[in-house]
Amino acid sequence: MADANCARCHKNSGAQPVVSCKGCHEADPFSPEALKQQRDQQPPVYHRDKPGLKAAYHIGCVGCHQKMSGPTGCQDCHTRNDGGDVMFKAGKYAPKAPAKPKAAHH
Repeated sequence: MADANCARCHKNSGAQPVVSCKGCHEADPFSPEALKQQRDQQPPVYHRDKPGLKAAYHIGCVGCHQKMSGPTGCQDCHTRNDGGDVMFKAGKYAPKAPAKPKAAHH
């Protein structure tokens, strides 16, 4: 068990046939289905603060990359595209800089 947070409860779980990020982390943790599953699970889910799949990838990858001096920049893993520029208000979607006031001439 590599992650101490998981090991707190799962140290005696034994080997699993499939170990994957999406086996524990939801792609959409706030979907009605995921929220219902958390609420109805027996025994109840105690780690409601568990990150979604995208966050888990970033936490796991970036942390290790920092320790091992690997790439940590956004574009080291992600290709820049129009959708990302819209989301992050970058490129042609970046806010325009306010115009500088013109100096008054006397």
